[in-house]
Amino acid sequence: MREKDIDRKKAYEEKAKIGETQEAAIKDRIFADENLEEEQKYLEDYLYANAEEEIMKENLVNGALLRCQKATGKVWQIDDCYFHAKANGMSYLRVFGNSVARGQAKANTADCRMGINILPFGNCTADLSADEKAWLKRQLGARQEGTCKYLMRLSDRWDMMPREGSEYFSNSGFPELNMQSALFCLRGAWIYPVSSGQRESCVNELIELTADEMEFAYENGFTREQMVVFKEIRQYYEDVPKLKQENVIFAFEGLGSYSGPTNSDHPKGQFGAIFVYCKRGELVAVTDNCSTLPDHIEKATIKDGIYRGVYKMHNSTYQALQLWTSDADQTIGACYHDMGKNKEAAYRQASGINMHAAGKLAEKAQHPWSAGCLTISVDDYYQFGISAGFIEERNDGNLYNTYGSIKSLTNKVEEDGVKWGYIVVNREYMEDSERERFLEDYEEKGK
Repeated sequence: MREKDIDRKKAYEEKAKIGETQEAAIKDRIFADENLEEEQKYLEDYLYANAEEEIMKENLVNGALLRCQKATGKVWQIDDCYFHAKANGMSYLRVFGNSVARGQAKANTADCRMGINILPFGNCTADLSADEKAWLKRQLGARQEGTCKYLMRLSDRWDMMPREGSEYFSNSGFPELNMQSALFCLRGAWIYPVSSGQRESCVNELIELTADEMEFAYENGFTREQMVVFKEIRQYYEDVPKLKQENVIFAFEGLGSYSGPTNSDHPKGQFGAIFVYCKRGELVAVTDNCSTLPDHIEKATIKDGIYRGVYKMHNSTYQALQLWTSDADQTIGACYHDMGKNKEAAYRQASGINMHAAGKLAEKAQHPWSAGCLTISVDDYYQFGISAGFIEERNDGNLYNTYGSIKSLTNKVEEDGVKWGYIVVNREYMEDSERERFLEDYEEKGK
């Protein structure tokens, strides 16, 4: 280990000795040396620790991955008989119901029926009596499928671990399951979730993160749920290679901070989206005080997609970006709810869709901040715009964090109307009911 690395390690150890928290110690770490494995390990530990609390709150849904303490996928020998296994010690929870999360049915404590909700885990390693062994050896199917199917004896309800804060939500009259739930098998084993089924487990997500992604996540205070954007961005680069050579703002609805006021169309909060700016494949800036939705559902909700971003003045006032379908098409397909008394959805082209600043949300405002545009909180707009290069930096001491001050950015950029890069709108992480309400199955009805 090099001398400077030893010095850094000693400094960290001294901080730990005097009782500083892991978070405070990591914050003071220097990340200049990309090859320093010690620093990488400390950062990884920090992200795991902060992710754990959020993971435990996730609802289990159809497809949750389960593990049994006494199950194995290995060939199991009982006397002179060998039992193969179809499963590897884990199984997927099957749930049938109308209450959903991420498009999958949510589980409750009654979802514990053997062979219906809980499938075999492979071979059971529990101690067996002589009579049980003799009986099992006569079950020819067990030699091919594994012994779990023949030995499993489940409790009649899942057990719920103590939960601080709020009570468990009810689903069909029973408490909903989450990552703290466990099911007891009378063979002496606990069955417990490895992942919720809503997305990949946190362990897999963190293992897949690069060093740059980990550092970016830490420095910008990403939640465990928001870390999925790195995987999504990599997938976009793989599917559309030209994006990696351009300026791109990735706009993920459903992963925002939900800061700001609420109204009847935004009951969780004004800003439900996170915007990540990348320059030629490099992570540069992020804000989670954003929205890809209109203030009111009656206005235009543009569909998901990859759009050309161009320099433009918002209302001929201040620097912004405008979204076009292509270099030649300045309109975007959108869903409207302004047709007749029933507010049935109509599908037509929207124009003048910008990315601009937004102040406080109101209830049915006559002049909404967004009638279809993408918006960024006035608190973050100026700094994010400078980082992304569509706002010219001022060195006059003004913070430009109010709508009035942003409107003073009146001088037009020289490239007004010229291509800036791309803007990607992704609403995969919105709650299904919200997506359907704003877009009303756009993919089906809007074709």
